[in-house]
Amino acid sequence: MLRQLLTVCVLCGTASLPAGDWPAWRGPDASGHITDARVPLNWSADSAAWQTKIPGTGYSSPVVHSGHVFLTTASHPNETDRSVLCLDLATGEQLWCTKVFDSPIEKMHRLNSAASSTPTCDADHVYVTFAENGNIAVAALTHQGEIAWTKRAGTFESRHGLHSCPVVHGDRLLVNGTQDGDGAFVAALSCRTGEILWKTERANKVRSFAAPFLTKVGDTTQVVVSGAGQTIAYDLATGKEIWYCDGPAQKTVSSIVTDGKLLFVPGGREDLLIAIDPTGTGNVTETHIVWKAQKGIPYVPSPILHEGILHLVSDEGIYTSYDAATGQLLKQTRAAGRTSSSLMLAKDCILLTEDSGITHVLKSDGSGTEIDRNVVGATTYASLTPADGALLIRTVSQLLCFRSDDADTVQISP
Repeated sequence: MLRQLLTVCVLCGTASLPAGDWPAWRGPDASGHITDARVPLNWSADSAAWQTKIPGTGYSSPVVHSGHVFLTTASHPNETDRSVLCLDLATGEQLWCTKVFDSPIEKMHRLNSAASSTPTCDADHVYVTFAENGNIAVAALTHQGEIAWTKRAGTFESRHGLHSCPVVHGDRLLVNGTQDGDGAFVAALSCRTGEILWKTERANKVRSFAAPFLTKVGDTTQVVVSGAGQTIAYDLATGKEIWYCDGPAQKTVSSIVTDGKLLFVPGGREDLLIAIDPTGTGNVTETHIVWKAQKGIPYVPSPILHEGILHLVSDEGIYTSYDAATGQLLKQTRAAGRTSSSLMLAKDCILLTEDSGITHVLKSDGSGTEIDRNVVGATTYASLTPADGALLIRTVSQLLCFRSDDADTVQISP
């Protein structure tokens, strides 16, 4: 099989990003790799530089741009207000809180919230998605908290609620509307105006929440979306389908990762991960799935790919590693308790945060060996966010900031 050159598209152009920014889910290249050598690997609940109580409920992860921290919440009464908050990275002070939608609480899984989709941002706007009165509602806000535009991208039906994160590439905002309803879709909106540039119907209509993933094959940028029993690649420019394959699962949440040659797509609900060569066209089920794995596959937590090793943690806290080129199982071991947060890589270590708030620091050699562990003592579903030498952890009630040279703890009320 002749393989064309595959490169990962950077979701937010790193050339224009201020140092230390983390503008999107899993970072500027969607890999979960923390390149800032200043982030701490040791912390505890009483060593936070600051901790700020977050009003309402939300399991989304924070994002960071130009010294500002952005996150979403569904606030009281009855979590009807869907809001975006901005905090000062240096102090944790809340700078503004803007309500973008008001809607009755939707049906959702007990481990979901009405504000679980992580925002994304560029130099001009912060972009968020919420379920709103039976729709997937999208909003763009300025960095000062003013609403630039809102758009109902399509209808929404799911008894598990909404989760998929919006993704920015250039002047386009990508939204995954894979769901149980007849209006299942994937769409690209204008970042400037919210206009729908293209909207492609999903033939299979089963709720799935994996974030769109961008790769480039030849001259074509692909938008790859898993879920509803298929993995499909769309042309970023037109929304037309390029290739598809069966699997890995009817319902997916975990994000895709790549080694620059293959795409690794987890489907933990059906204990299957597939490694796909994205250079095909049409139905590539029999031609471009390079290997499959069925042990330790996550449903919610996203994996890490590092130096040829694919690192996974299952929702039950089982660590598993595979050779990325061949699919050979390297190691499987109990590493943590129940886990919703995605794996991160920092200083050549794997960071695994379980729901109890313990972050396990593991060797990245594929052995799953624990080096250290850090405890914040509060339930944590969100993933870790690095920010200009610091590390942010969102618990169910607070946002905490840790730095390597932390000394005093600052308590800040909302």
